[in-house]
Amino acid sequence: MPFLSFADNSAMYDATPLDNMFIIENLPTAPENFLKVYIYARMLCLHPEIGNGEELERALGIDEATVENAMNYWERQGLVRRVADQPPEYVFLPVRGGQVNEMERDYYKFRDFDASLQALFPGDKMVHGAQYALANDWVETLHFTQEAALELVRGTIQRSRSKSPTPSSIFKTADRTAAKLADAGITDAEGVRRAMQGDEQASSTARKVLFRLGLRRNPTGPEEQMAAKWLGEWQLTPEEILAACDETVKATNPSFAYLDKIIESSRQNDGSFDAVKELLETLGNYQKPNREQRTWYAARMQEGFQPETLRLAAAQRAKRGGSFEGLEKMVTQWKELGLTRLADAEAFVSRNEALLEEFSAILRGAEIQMRPTVDDLAAYEDWKSCFQSGVVEFAAQCARGKRYPISYMRGLLETWREANVTSLEAAQEYQQRPRESGTRPQSNAPKNPALNYEQREYRNEDFEDDSYIEMAKAYLARQQAEENGGD
Repeated sequence: MPFLSFADNSAMYDATPLDNMFIIENLPTAPENFLKVYIYARMLCLHPEIGNGEELERALGIDEATVENAMNYWERQGLVRRVADQPPEYVFLPVRGGQVNEMERDYYKFRDFDASLQALFPGDKMVHGAQYALANDWVETLHFTQEAALELVRGTIQRSRSKSPTPSSIFKTADRTAAKLADAGITDAEGVRRAMQGDEQASSTARKVLFRLGLRRNPTGPEEQMAAKWLGEWQLTPEEILAACDETVKATNPSFAYLDKIIESSRQNDGSFDAVKELLETLGNYQKPNREQRTWYAARMQEGFQPETLRLAAAQRAKRGGSFEGLEKMVTQWKELGLTRLADAEAFVSRNEALLEEFSAILRGAEIQMRPTVDDLAAYEDWKSCFQSGVVEFAAQCARGKRYPISYMRGLLETWREANVTSLEAAQEYQQRPRESGTRPQSNAPKNPALNYEQREYRNEDFEDDSYIEMAKAYLARQQAEENGGD
């Protein structure tokens, strides 16, 4: 019998110490059952008279395997140490804080990360050392962030077809995915999340294709990869893929390989993917064409555009900072001008480049820093045919310092045209005429109909009578008298 012991039921009124450092570092990530085991086991250390491991299992309602997993977990966290195997015995260690030596720092640098990995699985699914080593290798060797590695495991669990996936199978699958993602340069959490979502869409599409083909089974890995190619590289929608399944009715044994040839043939016959890809690359955009862009291209082909014409438009648009939206706008303008054939478009571009060089030089001479638009060049071409040499240059000098100089030039030149002013001397004289005479040229703007009524014409003698002043004085005097009488 021990020299000293606790009285019966003393544990009920005692306290079990729990370090704040333990709460901060372990409570957020440790599995719930593992936390229960740790806290109850600490109490048993203080009160061994209550019982042993069997009492812990009975009190918490968990099995022996879960208790063993929990103690293995806390051993890896550095909070307990196994001192015997048959039966297993453990001693509790102090919670580490603040000062740790170099060996401990190296050993525990993945402690929180490993705890987060375990938290992704139920308490009865223990992550073992081999799985932790794989995940740590993703971080240290493949340069995944810890958040990305957690996202990889989480996504693999969600994609698993097993109702109760084991850590061993999950990490084996995730390791293959990690190698592919690293080769593609995807090592951040957001990139891994998007990739996993894309894989899930590929898997879902592959299952739907199998069902459409009358095959009642799960897709294989190569079949999922083929679906990923259709969705990713070829930018098809699941609906387009399923619609292509209808073309397999001619096959005795329809398969993914047969469907792949049908889709590839349709894609090559259409030609929109490669054509739009070339346009995007000309614009400096190396993303894959999407369905809307391919539809736009097919519509232009229906309108009679030659592919070379669209390539020329993309090259011209790229000079101004390429964007697909800008290309769409330019092609719309060319359609309105009837420039669907390459020869016509090339002639238009050559003429506009010459006009652009001339007009830009005129603007620079007037210290106007603006790039003319296509409409401006059309107006400049019209001015060249109407006015003599030097007139447009003079208009640019007049527009210097204006907020909208080219618009000001338009208005000025239109006014000169209406006044039949076509030479430089006439334009200079016309501009001086209003200032010398003190009058302005009559405006051709329509009159306001609200002012269309007979108005009185006033003369100087109308303002000579000042009797109204005397009337006002008399009125004010009466007002003051009434106020004084009221007091």
